[in-house]
Amino acid sequence: MAMAGGVRLFVYYRVPLAQLPALVDLVTAMQAELRRSLPGLTAELMRRPGAADGLVMLMEVYRHPAGADDAVEAAVNAAAAGLSGLIAGQRQTERFVPLQA
Repeated sequence: MAMAGGVRLFVYYRVPLAQLPALVDLVTAMQAELRRSLPGLTAELMRRPGAADGLVMLMEVYRHPAGADDAVEAAVNAAAAGLSGLIAGQRQTERFVPLQA
């Protein structure tokens, strides 16, 4: 069974191409602040190659030594509250653990 530290948080959403530069700047700053406030947290921002209907899919990935638990998810969601005007639709949040051999 996977340990708590293996739980990772994935947050994905669509962004209009015109909003992408501003959103990347905001998310980069947001993730830096989250790393400062949650010692041990790692954060990535990725995008799906290409665009569809003028929208780009972005993915935020969070890992923490104690696992990406409810407290980590709540902190990420609170920090991201100001992003809603720049994204298309809702942010989707899911947790995954690595498969153990």
